[in-house]
Amino acid sequence: MDPYEKNRVGVEVAKLMADGETTPEQAIEIARNKNGPLYEQAMLRATQLRAGGQIASFFLGVGFKARTEADKQIEPSTVSTTS
Repeated sequence: MDPYEKNRVGVEVAKLMADGETTPEQAIEIARNKNGPLYEQAMLRATQLRAGGQIASFFLGVGFKARTEADKQIEPSTVSTTS
């Protein structure tokens, strides 16, 4: 799992907490231990959000990259602001 994917899973763990599916203490433990059913659920949710864009990339070519709003928040440092 690459660093960006780890961040996406972390975002999904936070969403589980926001949705009331876990407590803040449980969310911290889930993120720390990186195992268990709720971690698996967060990983599945993160993967499903990107699946459509990854499949489209296969057919539309390497240059196509679908980005969700969450991706734009997670990867702000990849955008160059210098000219």
